[in-house]
Amino acid sequence: MPKGYLIFELTCHLPFVKSSRPGDYPHENWLNDAISNTYLPLLRTLRRLDIKSVPFKLTFTISPTLASMLSDPILQERFVSYLDSRIALGEKEVERTSSEPDKNKLAKLYLESFLQNKSDFIGLYGMNLLNGFNELQKDGKINIITTFATHCYLPFFQSYTNSVEAQIYTAISTHNTMFNSTPKGFWLPELGYRQGIEDILSKFKIDYFFTAIHAFLFGSKVPSNGIYAPVQVGDSGVYAFCRDLASSMYVLSQTEGYPGDFSYREYSHDISGELDAEYLGKDIVYPDGSRVNSGFKYYSNTDSFRDAKQVYDPGKAADVVREHAENFIYNLKKRVKKLLRYTDRPPVIVCPYDAQVFGHWWFEGIDWLETVIKELASDDDLALIYPEEYLVKNKCEEKISLSFSSCGNGGYSGDWLNGSNDWIYRHIYSITDKMTELANRFPDEGGLKRRALNHAAREVLLAQASDWPFIMKSGIAAPFASNQIKEHVSSFLKIYNDLSGNSVDTEWLTTIERKNSLFPDIDYHIFRG
Repeated sequence: MPKGYLIFELTCHLPFVKSSRPGDYPHENWLNDAISNTYLPLLRTLRRLDIKSVPFKLTFTISPTLASMLSDPILQERFVSYLDSRIALGEKEVERTSSEPDKNKLAKLYLESFLQNKSDFIGLYGMNLLNGFNELQKDGKINIITTFATHCYLPFFQSYTNSVEAQIYTAISTHNTMFNSTPKGFWLPELGYRQGIEDILSKFKIDYFFTAIHAFLFGSKVPSNGIYAPVQVGDSGVYAFCRDLASSMYVLSQTEGYPGDFSYREYSHDISGELDAEYLGKDIVYPDGSRVNSGFKYYSNTDSFRDAKQVYDPGKAADVVREHAENFIYNLKKRVKKLLRYTDRPPVIVCPYDAQVFGHWWFEGIDWLETVIKELASDDDLALIYPEEYLVKNKCEEKISLSFSSCGNGGYSGDWLNGSNDWIYRHIYSITDKMTELANRFPDEGGLKRRALNHAAREVLLAQASDWPFIMKSGIAAPFASNQIKEHVSSFLKIYNDLSGNSVDTEWLTTIERKNSLFPDIDYHIFRG
């Protein structure tokens, strides 16, 4: 039996960014970049490990909004167009860099990657990446859990129990449809916890969730095994696993972790910021002048002691990847050895990461993850495990009440409530109240009115997404985030006013249903109070 265990949880989530027409917004590239840089390469790596009979156990949270976008035929077609534009640019880049051997080698590498992505996307997965995730889950290689329907920040909705239940019900219903399974685990967005959610999760037969360290250390008592074993949350029968902050920083921190190494590729230096618009094309440079990443990046991370940037060297980076994978495992094994003096069971180290860190933000991240998996496959002291499996192997009877917490700055909520975004909540709370009013006022509607009521519920859930206030705080794409909130609120209010006037604008409703096409089985009754 291993002396300790490791839980890798990869959160796959994006806000719903489907535009009315292709080219309307550059923000659909958030999805396209994630598919191209993270999800397809990650699936390719896991398939390769599986073919080589290398064992692995990874827990994936795939949010309902992301799952809906991945299975949307319109967005699938647009992703193929995205790949075609990058392939065309890649062919030009191979020619443009022909006199610079180091850059030319990278241009060919990127072109081959886009070509492989197109082959996999169409040929292997039938343009739906959920097929790839489903296949791995069916074979027991990964475990897929869920999160709130639109990734809402729980602590801000503690007074809206019916809304929280609507988020969970929609999430589980979507998960059942997309993955033909019922999730046993739940990801609290931003690790935002408040007391009472465990009782709601219990009603939906959820066995466990994840929290930030503050929830454990400032709870009713410090757990006897610290953060290195799950605890029962009160009398709910639901368990909480705690994030290990130190292990997370190895991967998430640009300054203290691995991604900032000078041998790794720099994320921010893309040719889209250097070359002229005509050369790059309309899929990189939009009519308003905004530019998106092309995927062609030629430099390594900047060393402040150098006078000039260094061209990225994949071979040198590969050597550092191995060093960092070995360092990660060494540090965790050393920690486990110390913990065994104080714990009454094999400690479990919980490492949750945003999946887009791997491949997208940290180009070498997927190679690092693959190397870690390979090393652990032959290690006797440390092993990957699923949360459910750990609960079966170890009786976790200790009960505590957890403290309010999040993964935000200081463990509080300042990232989602501050001067840049506080104005949105009075509108979100108002339409949430009005949705409950509609659900109670129209208890048994059918036909066109039912369609309108269902879409009203959809717009309320979309307005509650935690992504928009966070983006407003960051200042990057803040106008877009603000407009998304305004559109969802306005769409709901149009339906509310139409129903109050006993009429429905059929043409408008059809258009907005086509645009915000997620959660096709949503039932407005979930908001009844």
